[in-house]
Amino acid sequence: MRGRLFAALRELADADPLINLRVDEEHSEIAVSLYGEVQKEVIAELLDEQFGVAVTFRPTVTVHIERIMGTGASFALMPEKITPYLATLGFRVEPASAGQGVVCDLEVERGSMPPAFFAATWEGVRAGLAQGLSGWAIPDARVVLTHTGYSPRQSHIHQKFNKNMSSVGADFRNLAPVLIHQALRQARTVVCEPVETFHLEIPASALPAMTVTVARLSGVMTAAAAAGDALALTGTLPARSVQPLLAQLPELTSGEGVFTSEVTHYTPVAGPPPARPRNGPDPLDREEWFRARPR
Repeated sequence: MRGRLFAALRELADADPLINLRVDEEHSEIAVSLYGEVQKEVIAELLDEQFGVAVTFRPTVTVHIERIMGTGASFALMPEKITPYLATLGFRVEPASAGQGVVCDLEVERGSMPPAFFAATWEGVRAGLAQGLSGWAIPDARVVLTHTGYSPRQSHIHQKFNKNMSSVGADFRNLAPVLIHQALRQARTVVCEPVETFHLEIPASALPAMTVTVARLSGVMTAAAAAGDALALTGTLPARSVQPLLAQLPELTSGEGVFTSEVTHYTPVAGPPPARPRNGPDPLDREEWFRARPR
C-alpha cells in the first residue's frame, strides 16, 4: 500500500507544481508541502477516486525556513586525514538577501580541480543547505569556496584505476555538507515562519470584532477602505493563524466575509524555534555521518 501511495503522490506532484513531495526513508514517512487545508482535502479525494488509495492526514505543520545570521567558515585538508574522504574543501558562508537564492562564489582557481569535482561540491553544498541547523531549508545564502584539493587518478603498477588512491566525485559531495554545517554553526541561523498578506471584505459592522480577532492571532491590519456597503481590509498574518481565522470568519461576518491571502515574506519565530526531524544523518555528528556515508 505504501508503494501505491508513493506512486500516486508522485504522479500528482508531477502534474501539480504546488505539491512538493518529500520522502523520509529513515523514518518511513511521506510528507507533502501544500498551500492550504482545502488542497489537502482535494488530494485525499483524488487519491481515493483516481488511484483507489484511502488516506488520512496528520495535523498540518507549518513549513519554516532558516536564515543565516552571521559569517562562518570551515575547511578540511586532505593530508590531515581528519575525514575518510580524499578531498580538500573549505567554505565561508554568509547571509544573502531574501529571494537571492544560493550564490556560489570562488576564492580558488577554476583549474584547481576537474570540473566534475566542482559540480559534486556544489551538489553537496545544496544538500547541506536543504536542511539547516534546525532541519529547515536555507533558501538564501552566499557560499564561497576557499579551499580545494584532490588526489589525481592513480593505480598500482600494471593495474587499472584505483579508487582507494584517487579522488572521486562522492568524496566532495559527501564532505561538503559536513563542512557547510560546521560553518553554519559558527555563523548561526534563525528559524523564520511564513507570513501571509491578506485581503478581506467584511460588513462594516464586523470591523471591531475582526480587528480584535486579527490582533489576537498575531496579525496586523495595514489598510482599510470602503468597498460599496462593505469594508476592504488588508493586513499580514502568520501562516499558522490563517486557518484559525477562517474557522471564525463565518460567525464574525454573518457569513459575508471574503478572504484571500498569499505568503509574501518570512519573519523570525518568537520564542523557542521549532525543529524539523532530519531526513538522513546529521552532518554535525561526524561519526554518524561517516558511518552512513562511507567512502
